Amino acid sequence: MTTFEQILALEELKDAKVIAGKQGMNTPISWVHIVFDVDISSWISKGNLLIVNGAGFRYAERDLISIIEQLNQVKAAGIIVEKGKYINVISKKVIRKADELGILVIEVCRKLDMESLTYAIGQLCFKDSQMKNRSEILKEIVYLPYIEERRKELINLGYDENEPYAVAAIEPNLESVDSIKAKSEHFWTHIKDRFLSLVSSEFLTDESKLWHFNENGIYIYLVKLPQRDCAKKTIIDHMKNIKNNITNTEGGITVSIGIGNIIYDIKGIRASVYQAKYALSSLSLCKRSNEVRLYEDMGVYRIFFQYHNDEKLIELYKRILGELERQDKEYNSQMLDTLETYFTCNCNLSRTADVLFIHRNTLKYRLKKIKEILMIDFDDCNASFTVQFALKIKKYLKAQGTAVVT
Repeated sequence: MTTFEQILALEELKDAKVIAGKQGMNTPISWVHIVFDVDISSWISKGNLLIVNGAGFRYAERDLISIIEQLNQVKAAGIIVEKGKYINVISKKVIRKADELGILVIEVCRKLDMESLTYAIGQLCFKDSQMKNRSEILKEIVYLPYIEERRKELINLGYDENEPYAVAAIEPNLESVDSIKAKSEHFWTHIKDRFLSLVSSEFLTDESKLWHFNENGIYIYLVKLPQRDCAKKTIIDHMKNIKNNITNTEGGITVSIGIGNIIYDIKGIRASVYQAKYALSSLSLCKRSNEVRLYEDMGVYRIFFQYHNDEKLIELYKRILGELERQDKEYNSQMLDTLETYFTCNCNLSRTADVLFIHRNTLKYRLKKIKEILMIDFDDCNASFTVQFALKIKKYLKAQGTAVVT
């Protein structure tokens, strides 16, 4: 998406000033036109940015207001006004109308090089169009059956088969976002642009050459790694820089980031995208946020995400811990919670009792009852692993929204 922030950073507009319609600052720009005629309604379209110097106007104030109203009707982006020979002043009435409609007005107090300016803005818009094509092709690689034609399209748009890539899935933690901002389309457009800028900066890639797409609030990036034997610590460090930058510059907003396995072949892109999303889900599963996790560091949860069969997992859970859960329901006891806390506290009796706010002897009694119900011995490492595995199954199923009925 081409933004006004990019437009105002151009050398051709180095002394330009936004004088009205600032609430339209995040409106995406699709193309640019030089205008000499006031009647633009027959061809103007959404996202268009106009450049005017007043040549062809009869009454500057009236004609500027007319153009602003026509821009508003099609949700166009805004207008750049050259002050000088034809427009001496941009009146308060024009500014009020632009503010009222949210049409951004940029004032330039010198003669513009129209050709250079339209070329520069056109290049930005053209790059944006290329990024959309990249996004579409990347989605096809991930979600449609692999065909050779898509591999060629990927390479034609700059994918380097001789270099390693990695996939990152970035998700803002909604609880860290102000409720008003969370409802603002402009805010999420800004966040998307910030992610794009930070990822391209960290991995030394031009934004227009970065592969990415958004999916249900998750931002997916395919990035070329700086070297073929890039260590996972390097990837994590880059992602932590992005995470920390967002938190420090966006009012404390936190993000979680999942990273898939390194890709050495185009056919590995799909798997890496899913792995990055699984790593992201595992953070949520463990009730952790504002962290970075690699898929290969997910531990036992990798098995669950790869399994894709909740019914079998439910069956396994019932076989191991079903009886204990039934006892809890029948007698309103807290055996399952006690067991989970006991393992979370690394089987430390004192720490477990403190966390549960119960006497140590009460804890010992509960653990004795649990052993009798499950007919296991926690000193047996295999039995202990089996129980902990079942507890993780329940945590996974709960996070997936799958109910376990015993």
